Amino acid sequence: MKLRKVGGKWWESPYDFEKAVEFKMRKMYPDEREVLYLGWPQEGGVWVLRFQS
Repeated sequence: MKLRKVGGKWWESPYDFEKAVEFKMRKMYPDEREVLYLGWPQEGGVWVLRFQS
């Protein structure tokens, strides 16, 4: 749930993810194309890098 607060996505199943991303058997929706990299520095806070793939 914490990852959802910063924009984490929920896929229907691992196969749905593979079908869209790895096998390219279907087009990805705009919200599925967004990629997030998260980091939690030792000093506190959070770093979020968000971009479209």
